[in-house]
Amino acid sequence: TPVSQIRLMMRTLLADRLKLVVHPESNVVPVLAMVVGKDGPKMSRAASVGDGIGRSPQGSNDMIYHYAGCTMAQFVADLDRMTRTSDKSPHIVDQTGLEGPFDITFNLQQYLDRDSSGDLVRNERGLVDVVIMIRRALPELGLRLQTARAPVEVLVIDHVEKEPTAN
Repeated sequence: TPVSQIRLMMRTLLADRLKLVVHPESNVVPVLAMVVGKDGPKMSRAASVGDGIGRSPQGSNDMIYHYAGCTMAQFVADLDRMTRTSDKSPHIVDQTGLEGPFDITFNLQQYLDRDSSGDLVRNERGLVDVVIMIRRALPELGLRLQTARAPVEVLVIDHVEKEPTAN
């Protein structure tokens, strides 16, 4: 089932069971803007647009993602999803101006921070800081992140019931 269909099904379920009513709103907030680096992009063009989903090798726990036929909007949306560890995490937005699909291999594995005993360095919440890894890996693609302010769409909850309706 495509992700877009699952989201629609979940929205319908929440509206039916919890009488959830939401509306989108755009707020200008601090973001991490993905821009092209000074030497230009270092990604190969793809023949056609794919699904935009980064995949690691089958059965692998590494953090090497392969995107086939990925637009910059799809790539940035996936990176934004990876970094959304809290409400305070800044969104990543596309300000590259790059058009068309690309084949991208994005290796975060080599940027995992380890302490002297070889354990992964984690923040106060016990999470690996993915933003730092992304910042370190993007120059290999001819891209970088910079702080900016940009409009970001958020969902505002207008109404929700505390108890779900019966099945």
